[in-house]
Amino acid sequence: MKKLLYVLTGLCLLAGTFTGCEKPKDESEEGGTTPGGTTGKFATIQGKVTDKETGEPLSGVLVYPLQAEVEVSTAEDGTYIIENLKADVYTIQAEKYEYQDYIQENVRLVAGQTTTLDVEMEVEEGMALQIVDEYYEPIEELNGGIEESFRIRNEGMKGKWSIEYDADCIEEISPASGTIESYSDQTITIKKKLLKEDKKTVITIKTKNEDLQLPVAIKGFKEMEVVYVTGGEFEMGATEEQGDDANEEREKPVRTIRLDSYYIGKYEVTQAQWQAVMGQNGWDYDYGKGDDYPVYYVTWEEAQEFCQKLSEATGKKYVLPTEAQWEYAARGGNKSQHYKYAGSDDPDEVAWYNGGEFGTVHPVGQKKANELGIYDMSGNVEEWCSDWYGKYDENDTDNPQGPAEGYVSQRVYRGGAWNDGSAYYCRVSSRDGSSSTSSSRGFRVVYLP
Repeated sequence: MKKLLYVLTGLCLLAGTFTGCEKPKDESEEGGTTPGGTTGKFATIQGKVTDKETGEPLSGVLVYPLQAEVEVSTAEDGTYIIENLKADVYTIQAEKYEYQDYIQENVRLVAGQTTTLDVEMEVEEGMALQIVDEYYEPIEELNGGIEESFRIRNEGMKGKWSIEYDADCIEEISPASGTIESYSDQTITIKKKLLKEDKKTVITIKTKNEDLQLPVAIKGFKEMEVVYVTGGEFEMGATEEQGDDANEEREKPVRTIRLDSYYIGKYEVTQAQWQAVMGQNGWDYDYGKGDDYPVYYVTWEEAQEFCQKLSEATGKKYVLPTEAQWEYAARGGNKSQHYKYAGSDDPDEVAWYNGGEFGTVHPVGQKKANELGIYDMSGNVEEWCSDWYGKYDENDTDNPQGPAEGYVSQRVYRGGAWNDGSAYYCRVSSRDGSSSTSSSRGFRVVYLP
């Protein structure tokens, strides 16, 4: 029986090209290789990543050569640099959540020289359909043709779809288009009329999406901006830079934690995002109102409900961060400079706190970001984590999920808040627990691809 390979693409292709590139180029076409920047037998590649439409620099873009075990994230100004690479021909890839992946082949790096490769990235408009399996066996032959059924998965959107095909042995495919009306898995039957029998022919069918609409419940929703956090190891708890402020009971023992890679919200969840997802009109509290203000007076259960509804509506997996994921991101991940607070040793640079009796929360992203380009982790609103609140388990070190139950049913929250009287709670290792909420408690999300 003939095996058929179906390939799905979105309205925008999932693989793009680098700036001005229509085909692989050698290094003389790649923007220039210059002496300096590296020495000896090693080579360097550097550049800047921008949004193709706006020209704005993109931070938190993961850039890496496929042939080497090294990856970097772009800085706040969109720049990146990868050093100490062997002289060779590489395939360079760039990835950022909500943007199309970019792949550039045949990038030649020369020993003792620096190659510049600038990148423009296009926003991924969204995918409505995903073919569940790769290969399909014909199930019935009709009048010299083949009838084939396959399932499609709706990724939280609906809209029109159409099929493109390119194979000498196909005269006709029917149906060639359709409309997705609901948000669940569906089955489509494709009938193909064959001009000839060729058991070795592989037929590629591309499905593209048009006129996609988000579910009504989140129309107007501003997509979460997330930052890629490269997995690795770090020391969690009352490390040396915390000094005398470290809490012996809550923040020890210090453990070496290993985490897989993940994405985390660049900002705290805003009131506009909350209202769009939860179907709520207006904001009922008076400690700061506005689309770009973080949510507060949110319980742990409500934060979980938000993540669940957002996941169901978009077909993507959003969750609360584990306590370990939160602290690793706050410390700057693999770019950590070992600051006491999230991005600085000066709390006033990175945190809103000490608001006093007449203070309020503040719009997100106004203070300095940390090493990964993440904002407000040291102070604006406290942030719920998924873990129960309890003492650290010194043996729970590999992607830890926290204790099996909490102290008087409390959940962990992290980070300082606008109404804290001092910067003590703004430290990256500071932790506490609660079973209720307050005017200073919100959250941010983790995205798991």
